Amino acid sequence: MPSRADWFRPGGSSGERRNGNRFPLGMGLQYTVLSSPAPRITGEGRVVDVSRSGVRFTADRAMVSGMNIELAIQWPVLLDGDVQMQLVLSGNIVWADGNEAAMEIVRHEFRTRGGRLKVV
Repeated sequence: MPSRADWFRPGGSSGERRNGNRFPLGMGLQYTVLSSPAPRITGEGRVVDVSRSGVRFTADRAMVSGMNIELAIQWPVLLDGDVQMQLVLSGNIVWADGNEAAMEIVRHEFRTRGGRLKVV
C-alpha cells in the first residue's frame, strides 16, 4: 500500500499516483512555516502545479515533511478591476526533496493584498 505522501510525489512509488488533474501555474508565492518557533520562517518560491487537494512548489530553502505551512500565491486576476488578490493555502508538507515540496491543502481562501492599483 503506498503511503499518503506517494499520492503527491511525482511518479509516486509505482508510477503516477496523484488523483485528480494537476494544473501548471508557475506563479510566485510567499510562504510562512507555521510550525516553526518564533520568529517564524518565511521565504519565497514558485508554484509548480496545483490540484484541488495539493500544491507542488519550489522554495528558496529546503522544506521538511510534516511542516505546517501557509502559501500566499499572487493571483493574476484583479477584484473589481483594480484590487490585487492572493490565494492563501494552508496545510502540511507531505513530501520534500531539497527545495521542491508538495503540500496537502487543508484550508484555502482569497484575500485582498491591500490597496488598489494606481493608474499612472
